[in-house]
Amino acid sequence: MPHTLLLTNGRIHTMNPEQLLASAVAMRDGRIHAVGGDELLALRGDGVEWIDLGGRGVTPGLVDAHVHFQWFAMGLQAVDLDGATTRETALDRIRVFAEAHPGHGWLRGRGWTVAAWPNHAFPTAAELDNVVADRPALLSDKSGHAAWANSVALRLSGIDATTPDPPGGRIDRATDGAPTGVFFEDAIDLVARHVPRPTTDELMAAMRAAQTYCWSVGLTAVSYTHLTLPTSDLV
Repeated sequence: MPHTLLLTNGRIHTMNPEQLLASAVAMRDGRIHAVGGDELLALRGDGVEWIDLGGRGVTPGLVDAHVHFQWFAMGLQAVDLDGATTRETALDRIRVFAEAHPGHGWLRGRGWTVAAWPNHAFPTAAELDNVVADRPALLSDKSGHAAWANSVALRLSGIDATTPDPPGGRIDRATDGAPTGVFFEDAIDLVARHVPRPTTDELMAAMRAAQTYCWSVGLTAVSYTHLTLPTSDLV
């Protein structure tokens, strides 16, 4: 039976205490068949994909010991604002995402932080309206302790200058008391409670996409997940 993949000239971490490192590995039918050195070069032949690693490292599939996989998967379906070093960069990413994902549902995002922006000033609903004004938008900051909403989201949530700060939270306000679009701590729920929960089908599709992404970076298993299905799917 032919070998289907041969990796040579690498630094292969076997996790075997009797042979911690090797330079070559041969695989067949998706399983490791042989581990060794240059002697495995003899396995080259027709039907074999041979990769010269050029000294690069190879490890067994990584396992994450603690991951909230549902949250991670849904996060991949949102605008990624991590690393946006200016307000303009963040707004441009939101605009591009909104154009690529047209619709009337809530636009979600995560990862922005004023600590990375030159003036450290919090954004506003008006600025967000300039790039997504046709549907509600709610974007969590990197810490998870603040969120940024547009004017459609404020209207759908019934939030205006008369809305009091909830216990444990604060609504950022302009000098006239009108909400600016940024919410802190428990005040985030004033808007977030109006975001529809994903259906089971939507959640499963997101998790399949996240699984493919994890494989691409070498993460092959998780030993802890947090899964919350819609109540209607549990009865």
